[in-house]
Amino acid sequence: MTPLEDELSRVLRDLAGGAPTGSHLLADAAIARGRARLRRQQSMVGAVALCFLAGAVLMVLSLRPLSGQENSGNDPSLLAQFVNERMPVDVISGGTLYTVDGRAVPIALAGTVERAYRARAGYLLVERLTEAPVYRLSYLDPANGSQITVVPRANRLAVGPEARVAGVLDGKLFDFRMESSGSRQESTVPAGVAPVGFVGEAVVLSDGSLSGGGLSAGGGDGYHRYDVWFPKRGAYKPTWSTSSVLFGAWPDGKYLVAAQRDQGGSPCLVSIRVEGLGVEESACDVFDSAVDRGWLSPDGRWLLATGQVGARVYDLESSRERPASHESPVSGVAMKAFWLDRSTVVLREGNRVGTWRVDRPKETVRFHSLPGDAVVVNQ
Repeated sequence: MTPLEDELSRVLRDLAGGAPTGSHLLADAAIARGRARLRRQQSMVGAVALCFLAGAVLMVLSLRPLSGQENSGNDPSLLAQFVNERMPVDVISGGTLYTVDGRAVPIALAGTVERAYRARAGYLLVERLTEAPVYRLSYLDPANGSQITVVPRANRLAVGPEARVAGVLDGKLFDFRMESSGSRQESTVPAGVAPVGFVGEAVVLSDGSLSGGGLSAGGGDGYHRYDVWFPKRGAYKPTWSTSSVLFGAWPDGKYLVAAQRDQGGSPCLVSIRVEGLGVEESACDVFDSAVDRGWLSPDGRWLLATGQVGARVYDLESSRERPASHESPVSGVAMKAFWLDRSTVVLREGNRVGTWRVDRPKETVRFHSLPGDAVVVNQ
């Protein structure tokens, strides 16, 4: 094994300390299988494979074109073939992971999968165990379906790039990186405060329940107050921003991007300093109507924002004061979304899923039907 593989194997064993006996063997096996698969993939992905050896969460690389009329993947017996031939992303349904390369991997579920994230050698699954709520985070090896419990219990979980994890359990906030032994930091927080994502070294916190999953699921959900915790600086000290709809963060990691209401109640696009949470920039002529959710692209150029009257994409590179915009092919009222890359977004409305190149707004978006319990794997 390389030093990185040794380290990830050891960290997974440490994190799975509460898992059943033999979990450390699963960690070793997962790394070995991941290493073998990476060798087979080197001719296709070259040096890129080495960059993500330690299991960093990343975008789904194997895309399939969406063509023809709307297709249905509601038949469980045909779902593996359907995802392989028609879907641009991996899907979990009925306790099985269906991958874009045609595999059907059974999952040992302890609850209901609410979110899932692709890692180079496997997947990170967030399961809801009870209505309380209590969640579990596990690492799934798709080679044989073996799983390692990473976080056995949490009241809230956020998963970010480079396999970074934050959670809260009974008022205790924690943050760690799966590939970094000894990185776990903890602090106490008031009741109701929960992690929703990351910006730079900071953990982003919210005082509200985000059904959309916060930054770790690609966007906020409604107006909430936000705060940040810098784990390396010690205990959490409350600061709190003005109530906002959080869209993401600028690529430099110094500013959050959000909507805040002006004195008349209209939404303004704002850049919020991570240090101190003050507003650095504000533009109040961006949105034509109220917004309640949004997703900022990884490079900060595109903003997909939704409200009761629909959804629009804004080109913030054209202008942050009065950006060019165009309508989304999905209405936005019940829409969920996440970015595959800097210009391609996955759209979901009910059981319909499709991908959209926002820089090609006139292209037809083909949607595909999935079972009602289907979870689309996030990047």
